[in-house]
Parts: sequence; structure tokens; C-alpha cells
Amino acid sequence: MDTPRLPSPVACAWVWVALAACHPDTPRVSSPIPSPTDTGPADDTATVPTTTPSTCAITAWPPLIDRSSMRPCTGFGQAPPGCFAGEVCTDRCRIECGGAECPEGETCEFYEWTTTGVYDKVFYSLDTCHGATGPALPEGPMNGLTAFSRTSLPQPASILVGGEGAVWALAASRLLGLPLGPDHLPDGTVANLGAGPLPDAPTAGLEAHGRLYLLFGDRVFSAAATGTSLGSWREEASLPAAVQRPAFLDAGEHLVVAAGTIDGAPSPLVQVAEVRRDGAVAPWTRTFVSPVADGDRHAAIVGDELVLLAVGGHAIHRAPLSTLPEPEFESVWSQPHALARQEVAVAVGSLCDALVIVGAEPSLSTQLLPWDPTGGPDQDWRLGSLVAAETRAPLDVTTHGSWLYVLGADATTVWSAGRGP
Repeated sequence: MDTPRLPSPVACAWVWVALAACHPDTPRVSSPIPSPTDTGPADDTATVPTTTPSTCAITAWPPLIDRSSMRPCTGFGQAPPGCFAGEVCTDRCRIECGGAECPEGETCEFYEWTTTGVYDKVFYSLDTCHGATGPALPEGPMNGLTAFSRTSLPQPASILVGGEGAVWALAASRLLGLPLGPDHLPDGTVANLGAGPLPDAPTAGLEAHGRLYLLFGDRVFSAAATGTSLGSWREEASLPAAVQRPAFLDAGEHLVVAAGTIDGAPSPLVQVAEVRRDGAVAPWTRTFVSPVADGDRHAAIVGDELVLLAVGGHAIHRAPLSTLPEPEFESVWSQPHALARQEVAVAVGSLCDALVIVGAEPSLSTQLLPWDPTGGPDQDWRLGSLVAAETRAPLDVTTHGSWLYVLGADATTVWSAGRGP
């Protein structure tokens, strides 16, 4: 198989020149938004709000399940809803082995679909793995990810933001808070917080340092967040360059905006700002990087590293957070469990000690890559839980601590799952 080629930095040269011309290296810092309860400009001596962190103490992985799921299916040669990533339907959901090895205990066999009668005619043929034993695999829990639970929103949303006490569902002119129960799953109630700081829908969001941060193009707003309660909004330092649907990340002492797109092309920028003690954002810096991540939130903080995902999930680019604000990347090639017949890496995130990617059609599926704090990524991806009922690509994905939240294609369904032993 040909080795995938990373995008050349030369291909982005004109984008870089245009960005440099349109945005000065020193970003403008806007004044706080006036409001009756606004405390004014940030105070570096303020105390950081106390929050209860999401658990990230999970270190044990369950025994690996790696076999054809043998789930019932219809549609020979297709990857129908209910089959895991890389599987196709024969008599059951089986791993397609035309370009991949079969799991231990299974062998790759040639399978034909023919007419019956004196003169058989082959209509379709493919190679699938045979020999799996045991009952059909459930949708979850699977390989370190719990089964998904469902929550409904009263109004459509466009993005999700995971937090300590709530999941935030955001759209133009509305902001909803989904309180989390002791199990860190939405408890079924919804707090309608009305309009956000701007009438437009944000392009990304992040809860960190006791605050909810929202990104609108190059403008950043924040408000103190406790459960589903928010303080007054203030405008923070603006980004040097506006990016569509980037990953908005908490890197401890820094906030990071990476991946996403600029004018429809993958963004070559990593933008970084220090966070002051009260959660205020210092002026941003920007770095043109090569390699370039795929678009649409294909970046995450895993352990103490900034990770970019590229080439459809084949390439992982990692940089120690200690190299910020100018990350120094090294690249590894780690093909996800199965790319056949399913687009993976619709979005990427971090679940404590794992990188997680979320697949698209034919069903909402996940894959996890264990991450050693000292040794980096594992060599093998694990298939995670799936939701067969979701037959279209999700609208958005967010992670917080050990929890994953997915906004379904209907814009009103939130699926939640957690990293578990």
C-alpha cells in the first residue's frame, strides 16, 4: 500500500502570506463587555475558582476484544448500521480483510454471493474474516469505553462543550446547560440560559480554569462557570487569525486553538495564549506549523502533549506542551483499527490516557488509542462503543476529563460515554 503523503507546507504558502497581511502579529485586546455585574479588567492576583476535577485516575484497560462482531445485518457487501468500523455484511457483520489482517483466531476467506440454480452467477465477492466465536458483540461497553447513553435537547444546537458540572449546548442566540449527575452523565434536566455574548453561533468552546470560553471567529469571550450558572461575559484577547471549527484546548498554563479550516483549507496555525490566575487570556501568539492537521477539530491534548491528527487518521503529530507557544512536533504513523468502508476521525479528543476518534457513517462509532504518559501512543487502536441508531455523521464532539459527548445529526440528541476499566 502506498505511504500516505503529508500536506506540503509550500501548498499553504499563499494562505500564510494572506494571513500575515491581514492579521498583525500583536493581537488587539478588546475591552470587557459592560454589564451590571462585570468586574472590569482582569486581575492577575485573583484566586482561581475551586472546581471538582473529572476523574482521570483510570489506568487499567480491560482485556482487548478484537474479533468480528457477528452482529445481525442486512445488505450483502455493505457496512450497514450496527456493524463496527471495518466490518461488512455477509451472513453476519465480519471484518473485511482485503487490505487488513484478521484478528487472532480468524482467517481470511473468499466469500461469494451467487444466484442459485444450475448456472450460478457471481454477483459480488469479498474477503472477510471467519472463525469468530461467542455471541454477537453488543454496542457497548467496548474496549475501555462505556455504552452510550442518550439525552434530548429541547432546542437544536450546533456545538457541544464538556465541563465539570455541565455539558453546554450552544447555537445562535441560545445557550443551554445540561447538569451532570454523580456519574458525570447529563441528569435529564436542561437549563436555558438565553442568549450568549453575541447573536451568532460560536465556532468552538471550552470550559477550563473555572470559566466557559467561547470563540466567535477571532473574538474570544469568557464567563465564570459553576454548574449551569454563568457570570457576566467579558471579551478576552482576540486571536491573530480567525479559524472555522478549530479545536479549542486547555493546555494547563495555556489555551490552544489548533486544526480547523481557513477559507475551506486545513489551518496551518497553532495559536497559543497564557492564562492568568483569574482565567483571563493574555495576548495570543501564532505559529505556522508543518505538518498540518486535518480540518474540523482534529487536535487534542493527551497527557502532556499537543496532538494533531492527519491523513485520515494515519498520521499522529505530537509536541510536548513544554515547547509551547511554538510547538515542536514529531510524527508517528499509527493506522486506526479499520479504515475500510468507513470515514473515521470526524473529530478527535482526549479521554485521560487515550486519544479517541469518532467515525461517521454508517453508524456513530469510536476508536481509542491508549497513551502512555512516558512512552506516548500505543501501536494498536481499540474499537470502542457504537450507536447503530445514528446513521449520519455527528454534528460535533467534545471531551472533558474521562468523558465523551457527541451531538447527533438531528442537532437535538446528545450521546454520552466515559472511559472505564
